[in-house]
Amino acid sequence: MPERDNAVNDLSNWRVESLRLTVFSSAMPEVAAIKWWELVTGQPSETKTVQARTRILQEVGPLKDGLCNLSLECQQQRIDWLFSPTLKEKEELTEFPTFASFPDGLKLFKEMLLPWFGQCPLATRLAFGATLTQSVADRKAGYEILGNFLPAVKLDPENSSDFSYQINRPRLSTCGISGLHVNRLSRWSVARLSGMLVQFSVGQQISAQTFESNQGLNACRLELDINTAPRTEGTFDRKMLSAIVQELVDLGREIAAKGDIP
Repeated sequence: MPERDNAVNDLSNWRVESLRLTVFSSAMPEVAAIKWWELVTGQPSETKTVQARTRILQEVGPLKDGLCNLSLECQQQRIDWLFSPTLKEKEELTEFPTFASFPDGLKLFKEMLLPWFGQCPLATRLAFGATLTQSVADRKAGYEILGNFLPAVKLDPENSSDFSYQINRPRLSTCGISGLHVNRLSRWSVARLSGMLVQFSVGQQISAQTFESNQGLNACRLELDINTAPRTEGTFDRKMLSAIVQELVDLGREIAAKGDIP
């Protein structure tokens, strides 16, 4: 394995495009009775949509004086919390849309959502998702950085393009639940922005803005989906939810710092 550049492994080099917590539950309350947004943020949402017949709830609003947006969607047996950048239409970009460094984004994520587990319905599966970027000068520079994170892949930065690498490396959980496996999905690529439509979505809810840039922007992109594998034992003990999510987050941090490792 080639020696790695410690600067590449600094988590602060990754910027957050989105962070997501997903909870699957077979014991969802009536959506009209859900007051989780006020519990998490301490204030009303900017927009709220309730579809009682189809049992869908959608809430969206800004956090931290507009630092980022928070979305909540509940439908059927799934709950999604999504943090994403605050976007302004027709804004000229100087970098990919993000709202924090990865460490700062995780601090906000845990600060806002861990207290909510006291109200969370009984969960059958949990997932932590993140989309992270590192700005680079061009595709070649991006491939050189990805080479540090992908020891099993031989990249040719000079003579290749359209590279995308996706893999799942499951592990046995260490949080104390016997036989619990965690899927560690990661997808690596170099992305380019130049006058485009950016969309952030949770379920059926989509937010879209058009951006302009005098010059194309390039970035290494890492997409993470760290989730508990399906089980037959029923629901998690509510007291274990924080520990499980912390493990999922820690596994995401490990991938962002060390790359694709077993």
